[in-house]
Amino acid sequence: MTLLKRIWTGEDEDPEVKTAYQYCIDLRERVEETCEMARNELAKVQTRNQKYYNRRTRERKLNVGDSVLLLLPTERNKLTLAWRGPYKVVGVVGDVDYKIEMDSGKLKTYHINMLKRYFHCETDNAQRNKDKHDQNEHVNQAASVACVIEDEVAEGMSVSDEEVLPLYNLKKKETVDDVVVNPDLTTEQQTEVKQLLKEYEGIFSDVPTVTHLIEHRVELTEKDPVKHKPYPIPYKMQQIIDKEIDDMLATGVIARSEAPYASPLVLVKKPDGSYRVRYV
Repeated sequence: MTLLKRIWTGEDEDPEVKTAYQYCIDLRERVEETCEMARNELAKVQTRNQKYYNRRTRERKLNVGDSVLLLLPTERNKLTLAWRGPYKVVGVVGDVDYKIEMDSGKLKTYHINMLKRYFHCETDNAQRNKDKHDQNEHVNQAASVACVIEDEVAEGMSVSDEEVLPLYNLKKKETVDDVVVNPDLTTEQQTEVKQLLKEYEGIFSDVPTVTHLIEHRVELTEKDPVKHKPYPIPYKMQQIIDKEIDDMLATGVIARSEAPYASPLVLVKKPDGSYRVRYV
């Protein structure tokens, strides 16, 4: 305020002071112009994104008295939605909201995205065919059958032990003594083979190990370490994770480290009921 008073009253004729004041005014104007340009560009981007998002949408309308299915949470899991009904449309609220009469007699308002027109088999088939014919004079009818093949086993289906692929053994079940030597060899040849097996005894094992004969070098694109917080895990699953980690430490598949890199892990349930540890 003192600086402005001196400039306005002419008490201070220092050109540097006037230049600093004018610089602040110019800077403020440039900031306002930049903000206005940013708002205009943001509006253009939002309009373009809205156009792309709605390119396959179509307007749906319901009439009072129509039967509809309502997308509601299931009783077992509130996070799972299922179509329930049919219910009756008793009123229109705005352009996309409708009043629905529930089984209890209460009236509730739902968005059109939560509703789907329901056609009764006996009464509405003729009207539905008529509506389709009005929209397109030439109506082509086609029938198709689709199926979904899922990797996971559906509920109620059993999986035999032969279909489940074991990952690895934690305890050694086979040794070089289990190797069958050709009986057609001579005694001297059989002795040489057994000595060779004893020399490389560590290879003949069904327990997975690691090799130090070759190393893989990972080239990083950034110097900053990538680290993520662990996902919350239920208490009853913690013992399963601890066991998996102890088994991998025992077999040498993993090693303890204090590196700044960190990646969370998740448990994936296999068809046989056991769990597999995955890193994301």
